[in-house]
Amino acid sequence: MAYNAGPPQGGAPYQQYPSQQNPPYPSQPAPQYPSQPAPQYPSQAAPPYPSQAAPPYPSQAAPQYPSQAAPQHPSQATPPYLDPTASSAPPQIDGYRDIGFDGGFVRPPADPMPSAPPADQPRIAFTQDPLTRDEVKDALAAFVAQHCCYGSAPIKDMQIRNVAPTFTFKYTLESFVEKRETKWKFEPFSGNGLPAGGGPAPQPWEIPLTPGALFKDEKKVLQVPNTQTLRPCHDCQAHGDVRCKHCAGRGQDRCGQCGGSGQRLGDVCSRCGGIGTNKCTWCVGNGMVTCTTCKGKRNLKYYVEMTVTWKVHADRYVVETPAGLPDSEVAAVSGETVCQAKAHLVWPLTGFPDSRIVTASEHLVRKHHTGWPMGRILQQRHDVQQIAIHSVSYNYGGNEGTFFVCGHERNVHFPDYPSQCCGCCAVM
Repeated sequence: MAYNAGPPQGGAPYQQYPSQQNPPYPSQPAPQYPSQPAPQYPSQAAPPYPSQAAPPYPSQAAPQYPSQAAPQHPSQATPPYLDPTASSAPPQIDGYRDIGFDGGFVRPPADPMPSAPPADQPRIAFTQDPLTRDEVKDALAAFVAQHCCYGSAPIKDMQIRNVAPTFTFKYTLESFVEKRETKWKFEPFSGNGLPAGGGPAPQPWEIPLTPGALFKDEKKVLQVPNTQTLRPCHDCQAHGDVRCKHCAGRGQDRCGQCGGSGQRLGDVCSRCGGIGTNKCTWCVGNGMVTCTTCKGKRNLKYYVEMTVTWKVHADRYVVETPAGLPDSEVAAVSGETVCQAKAHLVWPLTGFPDSRIVTASEHLVRKHHTGWPMGRILQQRHDVQQIAIHSVSYNYGGNEGTFFVCGHERNVHFPDYPSQCCGCCAVM
């Protein structure tokens, strides 16, 4: 049934009620309340509360918290030698301005040359007892034992026809050299490791260091005093963490099972639940990872690292060897020392009977005195040894040949040993 909002049929007008045109209520035209035109409340016009006009709380005007002005956390404190520049460039310290993180050797002060050569008095001993045949076979057995594929049968059946002793001279020059290398390094600052006092940094060769023993290779690594400087980390800007590069800081990675579609084989992806992304496994959804440069410590300690090396440099000269015997075989063995000297810087040998030794000494000493411009010679020594050499003639299975037994070690040089394979190589 529809509702008819018009007048009733027949044109009769609606009944008129006086209250609809202008209801005669005296309170409606202009109600007059004395308190409404201008309500006067003393507390609103001028509130007599001194705490509102000028609050007497100094902590609100300028709060003073010692922990905020200078935080005392080990990694955030302001220790000595603080450089507020978050730069990866090395600090500028006198004496270490020209080195970088790659480092380099430092030239030492010049060494004074010796004033006068010492008098050499070599002791020459030319006599020596030859090896017996049994001693030769013992040396040959030791030689075979050093080679896994050599057979021992020829040792029993070989006939030693002759043992001819001879000798040669070996000259050896050794220099014990020290080198110092410096380079800048930095590491996470954990709250300690900075010196208590300041002062200029010493130059590399001003730091007193001594090796444990002469003519023994050694290496030491240390921090140069008064070069330690604290800086904010240049990679994370002293925040301790950086944006995760695997998810670009979003904390989410594309789902590897559905390729980011959220669907797999017509169903909702079981791995991502249909959203197409998974929590980044590198940052665990945080979008940030710990800074690898400062390890989350926020500050870096810069310092100069010095590496000191002591090394023995040796040169050898062998006068003459029999035909078929390499000089390297003689250089590797020892003999009877007939002349020796040791000093800070040695002079070439003089007065030695064999002029070839004198010439070799002059050449090698001159070479060593200028051989290490970035190092300092701490000690030198040279000697001459008389090396015994035995030429052994043998016969084995109708074949004749020669091998050599050298030095106090009785090393054997036998490149044509008859049984050089015992069959194990074929099995392998």
